[in-house]
Amino acid sequence: MEVAGYFSKVVITLLGRKPKGVMRYLKERKTTLKKFVDLISITSIMEVVVRLVEADNTMRLHNEDWISETDILELVMDKLSPHNGSEEHANAASTLTIISGLSQSKIAAKLASPSVIAKLFHYASEEPHSQSALVHCLSVCISILEPKKYVMGEMGRLQQAADSQVTANLQTIDGMLQKLGDLLQLLDVGGG
Repeated sequence: MEVAGYFSKVVITLLGRKPKGVMRYLKERKTTLKKFVDLISITSIMEVVVRLVEADNTMRLHNEDWISETDILELVMDKLSPHNGSEEHANAASTLTIISGLSQSKIAAKLASPSVIAKLFHYASEEPHSQSALVHCLSVCISILEPKKYVMGEMGRLQQAADSQVTANLQTIDGMLQKLGDLLQLLDVGGG
């Protein structure tokens, strides 16, 4: 969608120049975040979602973060449901992978919580089974276990940092270990 690309560019440019104004606008119109996530299958709109989360993380230093207190993480997670399409799965997984690498982020900490891990495994194994949902849920799990740290690079784009390896906390690892049996059942396709 060409129009979505231009729209994305305008929002990202406004966010770069007037982050407080954009955040204030979105805070006053809470349904706008949901609309962005509803359109996450469009890559340029996915970029807007990522930039908003990243800007919220940056604004945290000035006690002006609020996106991490919304249900945006849950909304993006819901796009991993097997009832959604592969583009939604791919872009939701990409968004969550980037979120997992935001250092000292409230929303990244939420992403690594046991309840979110349980939801990821639920979507990976939910009926009707979807290989796309399974693969993308597992890719998010990998990014949570081995998050790559992202920093703002040239032209305001996120780039992987040179010292990018961080490790997951033990609670996250234990949460995944508890769900391995469910995953193993998906792999056993009748080899009996």
